[in-house]
Amino acid sequence: MLQSLLHASARTVFCIAILTAASISGEAQEVSFAQDVQPILAKRCFACHGPAEQQAGVALHVREAAIAMSENDRQPIVPEHPEASELLRRITTADSADRMPPEGPALSRDEIAILTRWIEQGAVYEQHWAFVAPVRSTPPEVRNSERVRNPIDQFVIARLQQAGIEPSREASPEKLIRRVYLDLIGLLPPESEMPRPDGEDWNIAWERIVDTLLASEHFGERWGRHWLDLARYADTFGYERDDVRPNAWRYRDWVIRSFNQNQPYDQFVTE
Repeated sequence: MLQSLLHASARTVFCIAILTAASISGEAQEVSFAQDVQPILAKRCFACHGPAEQQAGVALHVREAAIAMSENDRQPIVPEHPEASELLRRITTADSADRMPPEGPALSRDEIAILTRWIEQGAVYEQHWAFVAPVRSTPPEVRNSERVRNPIDQFVIARLQQAGIEPSREASPEKLIRRVYLDLIGLLPPESEMPRPDGEDWNIAWERIVDTLLASEHFGERWGRHWLDLARYADTFGYERDDVRPNAWRYRDWVIRSFNQNQPYDQFVTE
């Protein structure tokens, strides 16, 4: 008898928690798996039910596994039915021995509300952006069309207009030359590159300068450093002895050469 009452009480608490979570979520609004749900699962669930480990046969990082029956014959997620989803029962139960996650604080009411709304909406898993083919966006119409030299400018100016901000004044040729030198090769421009009143047309000069910098060996040295930093490149092993790494420079030079030769990215990462 007591056991039946306890089970009935647990079911009541679960239903109340689900209804409360649904009410907290307010008006129906689409929940994003990537932005709203995945951070919660990654922080609180994936350690035991993610890519590396699937305790009790439960994996929550892919939809096919999350909606399948577990080893305990329970369905972690039942799309459109949060009240039947084992995941929500386990994160809202009052039984500390049955609650998930087993360690650390329970999920907040906001987190439960997000998961509840997401399951109500069908528990849609979005593909990682890296596997989604990009769709070309149509540049928005803007007022300051005379400032547009590239479609990207239209997106920037449109955001400024939404914020009620006027675009900054166009930089002088001297400032633009200084910026492009520092951006592309990391060096200051020589005096000979500074525009003169009787010199060549500015637009022609600008294209010539950019083409020259992109063809410079310093371009690969400047931009290859970003990749070498990501790869944790160093000429030595570090620490107290700091021994030299023989032939490490060959990789460094190959990276610089690849940038200077404009090698395609897919070829660069597979060579």
